[in-house]
Amino acid sequence: MTTLWTEKYRPTTLAEYVFKNTAFKQKMEEWIRTGEIPHIGFFGPAGTGKTSAIKVLINGLVENGFIDPTDVTILNMSDEGMDAVRDKIATTAQLSSFGNYRIFVLEEMEQMSLKSQGSLKRIMEDFHENARFILTSNEQHKIIKPIISRVQSIMIEKHDPDEFTTRIIEILINEGVELDTEESLDLVNKYIKCTFPDFRKTLNTLQSSVVDGKLVKLEDSIDSTASYRAAIIDALQAGNIRQMRELIVQNIPEDEIDGFFSFLYRNVDMFTTDEIKEMKIKVKIRDAVVKQANVSDREMNLSALLCEIDLICNDQM
Repeated sequence: MTTLWTEKYRPTTLAEYVFKNTAFKQKMEEWIRTGEIPHIGFFGPAGTGKTSAIKVLINGLVENGFIDPTDVTILNMSDEGMDAVRDKIATTAQLSSFGNYRIFVLEEMEQMSLKSQGSLKRIMEDFHENARFILTSNEQHKIIKPIISRVQSIMIEKHDPDEFTTRIIEILINEGVELDTEESLDLVNKYIKCTFPDFRKTLNTLQSSVVDGKLVKLEDSIDSTASYRAAIIDALQAGNIRQMRELIVQNIPEDEIDGFFSFLYRNVDMFTTDEIKEMKIKVKIRDAVVKQANVSDREMNLSALLCEIDLICNDQM
């Protein structure tokens, strides 16, 4: 049976987890040492280590005898609704725990309706002595303020690009992937360019793109997101933004549009090396993100943004 790289290389202990700041590391050490944890919110971009941090925390609490594995309930709120709040959370929160308290891990909290969040807030208040809630979200602003005010917020920052690349290469070497040529290393960097800062996405894409110990060309990858982003990068590097605009509008999936704005922002240096133009493009991307929530035709908004970028790069705006 094939082992998923994302699980094989997921950290399970404090020693294995890569902390991005000292304060976060010290707080995790304190929680595991004392067993005294508040309600916690882990926030940040997808694939930056939120779920891994929770696993490290829970493993440490179990190892030190503060909780029992049966005290932990994990729910992905993108799959749950009001019934889950009532039947799976409220009911369980009232039960006695084998350890010091029960833990509810609620992932993708931004997917919960406002009504469901309101009900959860009351449960957090009523059963705070018997239950601790650990939330994760890529979009903290979609969680109601009364819940945010009841958790200790931990912002999981993006990976350092160099450390990210180094770790990916280490994993590929460990998995026996051939990386003995400059061309193969350039290909790895191209994959990373399409998926950074989502470490999970990068590993999944790479694992699915290794055939007989070699990485296939990105355009041949079975990952459609990486494939069209690779085509876009090629168009950018060829200086053909207009070709890129047509490619995006024709091929981008609806659920990829929001993430694509972040992709453009991270790679703005591919449009131009002029600092002023880069600043103008970043402002235009910001404006398009703001408009995206209200426009009726999301593809039109994205296409208009790319037209503006084209004009900026050609000194016409």
